[in-house]
Amino acid sequence: ITCFVISALLRIFWFIESQGLTYKLPGTTYPKDFRSVMQLFWLQVYFNAVNTILTCLKILKFVRLNDQLNILTRTLRAAQHNIIGILTIFLIVLTAYALTGNLLFGNGLEEYKDF
Repeated sequence: ITCFVISALLRIFWFIESQGLTYKLPGTTYPKDFRSVMQLFWLQVYFNAVNTILTCLKILKFVRLNDQLNILTRTLRAAQHNIIGILTIFLIVLTAYALTGNLLFGNGLEEYKDF
């Protein structure tokens, strides 16, 4: 619940700060005041992602209370070593594709220049 409260407060701060900005974007550049609004927005998005993961884990905890749904948690517990191995290989391949994309298109795309 703490993560939810932090996420809600960040959204409120982001909304208040974005309401104070009255700039019109002149082309491709933007004022530096927008950077703080952007950082608040992305921080709130990351907290929402963590909150979603924690909520899913809490749901799995409560699934154990039902005998029929407990089969899911017992199956995941029995297969956790295989799942960890597969996820490790998947993350290695995904990282390789991400690095390759960044190396191929990182200098050519305008979106990658400020990352």
